[in-house]
Amino acid sequence: MHTPPYEAVVILGCNITPTDGGFAPTTYKDHDEFGMLAGQMNVIAATYLWQQRAADTFLFSTGTSAKTRAAYGDDVPTEAQVYSRDFLERIQQLRDENPALSQLDSPHVLLEEKSYNTYTNMTEVLAILKYQGWKNVLLVSARYHIPRIQALHGLILDKLPEQGFDACHITFKDSEGIIMAADPGKYDEEIAAGYASEQAQRRAAIEAQGVRDIQEGRYHIGEFQLKPTA
Repeated sequence: MHTPPYEAVVILGCNITPTDGGFAPTTYKDHDEFGMLAGQMNVIAATYLWQQRAADTFLFSTGTSAKTRAAYGDDVPTEAQVYSRDFLERIQQLRDENPALSQLDSPHVLLEEKSYNTYTNMTEVLAILKYQGWKNVLLVSARYHIPRIQALHGLILDKLPEQGFDACHITFKDSEGIIMAADPGKYDEEIAAGYASEQAQRRAAIEAQGVRDIQEGRYHIGEFQLKPTA
């Protein structure tokens, strides 16, 4: 009997983009005022982790922000819904292309739909990990995102010691590294081009500033993405 190395894999959202059929995870071609977005790579990484049987359960995290509702309306789906649907559709496509993958169990998918930024991603995810009693999980997001996630994780453990969130060990891995290790060469050029873009450089600078703000005690943990209206 196979025992997965992790009790769950957590996939963080990275915004959504409209399509003819609804919404999809963002790609390197998408950006917001903070720079490049990279949601699709998180989902692709999840499909490789499923093939590797890294875990039986995949938890998709992120609800909707005020900024997203302002752009697309109050009935916009949560990022967790969009990302998990894309994940399951990609798995079905992989099974259609490779019948041997049908022997793998379908993933158990959970959604965290309350969060609206990285800080609430972590508080809501940690609450779920505690509720589930998990002790060892893998958390996946874009390469540029991981340092700030780790810094926020440390901040939350220090800020809320009474919650017992440190009972679960979290391994942090970037989606690009997972993909390149699992399928060398297939996405390397796309990833390199994405991270060489002007929007990627903007994102990297803002992420680095966020980490410094956390370390120096001036990080803003609320939702601040909406610009004031006249």
